Amino acid sequence: MTGERGVRDGAILAELLPADEAERRALLARHEPAAYAEDAQAADVWEAWEARCGALVERAGGGPADRAAWAGLLVWLTRESARCGAFSEPKAAVRLALLCRRLLDGGLRGLVDPDEAVRGCLAALPATRETVPTRDDTELRTENFEAILVSRHTKTLVAAAVPLLPQVGDPELRAELAAWEELRERLI
Repeated sequence: MTGERGVRDGAILAELLPADEAERRALLARHEPAAYAEDAQAADVWEAWEARCGALVERAGGGPADRAAWAGLLVWLTRESARCGAFSEPKAAVRLALLCRRLLDGGLRGLVDPDEAVRGCLAALPATRETVPTRDDTELRTENFEAILVSRHTKTLVAAAVPLLPQVGDPELRAELAAWEELRERLI
């Protein structure tokens, strides 16, 4: 964040930090109405806010409580962008899983439940293990374009969830994700 826009955005993020959920929505709607516009620009707005907040989580200054507070706001921004429909269900699931991993890798636990993030990815899958197109049964040809897309979307969701496998607490969920992991290399 640099310049006048960066200072303004930093001030808005500082305002959002202590606010409750309703206040946060009102503040963002007032300062950044495009976030709730239900158009293509909304996703860009949310990604920009999340990047700014993510930089505050990563910064060297501030203690663990400061980092955790900014990370909590980052989680809220990610969930709110999904709630308002800025991203498709699969993209929102991938974004939450990647954020969960990033926070866990940064030592910030308890902000996103790995089970929830994995469930979101698995719920957004466009096919079952039995019906998903694989390299074994789908030729890479133009007429198979839809099948190829289904396989690629599936692979993206599985790839986002698999790094969370060691943190998944639900044994059934862990087994389901492990089964998808075994299939992942055969996806297109």
